[in-house]
Parts: sequence; structure tokens; C-alpha cells
Amino acid sequence: MRFTAFCVLLVAYEIASAATQFLPPLIGVMFAYLVIQKATLDRDLDELSAREYLGFGFLVFAELLHGFMLFSCALAFLVFYYFIYDWLIVNFKYRQLLLGVFVFAGYAGALIVSDLILYVMNEAHLSLNYRYLAFALVESVLATALFKDKIL
Repeated sequence: MRFTAFCVLLVAYEIASAATQFLPPLIGVMFAYLVIQKATLDRDLDELSAREYLGFGFLVFAELLHGFMLFSCALAFLVFYYFIYDWLIVNFKYRQLLLGVFVFAGYAGALIVSDLILYVMNEAHLSLNYRYLAFALVESVLATALFKDKIL
């Protein structure tokens, strides 16, 4: 019951964030959550649960509502986790900023992958504007408040 209510609340929030310009879409927070969950699953040799599927579904829903290309966040997550995450864990000294890096990587990765897809399709690319940076800053603070105890 709580999980279903949480899912409905996430969908309602995402619709509200698409209807208004000042609510962040939580793409970066969900990206950071999925990175943390995937690292925990790999460490514990566990399998994906409904929470991870909800996270990917939320990212797909959010990217479609906010103008990114379909599966750009999922592709950005795969590239980030399998090519950049381990290097960050080993070499990044400021653990307090790691969640902010995850959030910014979520937005930057989605924007880069969307622009790559749009380039291949020969369409106008998305532009980086101040809203994405402001959303990433707000979501970095939110991710730090939510997941501070879950990061290494």
C-alpha cells in the first residue's frame, strides 16, 4: 500500500513539474538513487527489485515529459555506471560532493545522449540553459539530504 501510494505521488509530482517551470523534475535525484542502488546490488550480489524498475520507469517518464529523447537517461546511466562510477569511487577525494556529481552527471548525460540522438536524426538539439543548472543544484542538495548515509 505504501509503495503504491509512493508511486502515485511520484507520478503526480512529475506531472506537476511538467506543468510548472519552477519544480525540478528529479531526474538527477533518481539518477543518483539508481547509482547507489546498483552499487549496493553489485556489492551484495543481489537482484533487481521493484524499486529499481520504478526508478527506471520514473526516468523514462520524466525524460519524455521534459523534452529529452526516449531512453536518454537510461543510456546515460549505463555509460556512467559502467565507465565512470568506479573511477570516481577510487579517485574522487571529496565524498560529500559525490552525490552532487551523480546528480550533475544525470542531467549532463541525458542532455548529451539526447543531443547525440537528435544529431543523428538531423533535428534541432537541446540547449543547455540556466534552468537545468538550477535544477541540478537544488537536486544536489536534496540528494545529499536523502542519501548522505547511503554513500560510501
